[in-house]
Amino acid sequence: MALLTPIGTLFKVAADGSAPDTVAEVTSIDGPSSSVEALDTTSLTSSTVTRIAGRTDWGTITVNLNLSASNAEELDTLGGTDVDWQIVIPDASATSITLSGGGVMSQVNISVQGGSVVSASISIQVSGDVSITEA
Repeated sequence: MALLTPIGTLFKVAADGSAPDTVAEVTSIDGPSSSVEALDTTSLTSSTVTRIAGRTDWGTITVNLNLSASNAEELDTLGGTDVDWQIVIPDASATSITLSGGGVMSQVNISVQGGSVVSASISIQVSGDVSITEA
């Protein structure tokens, strides 16, 4: 597998089934991170514990960005709605890896830092499966 090149990574989001648009000025992306519930299937007559894999929880995606007029209006309209998202990560060759899925944009935090930088942090609670494709 080729090395990943995180510089040039894109975050895209859309609501209402439209094609995802690139969110401008993203500074970091955290997630998704999956966990699988272990279900206890041990019989009362058994002397050993047995478990099977249950549901996968993909957790939350947190995206930090510098807030500007170009992306503030877009984020405001998405708060509390079902969204489709994509994370496009370029690798060292001419291909890229795309993670995509759906979820609910659950939180938008805005802060003003020193030097008049306005930043935002958005959280998307992932629902359903995450697909990973290489193109």
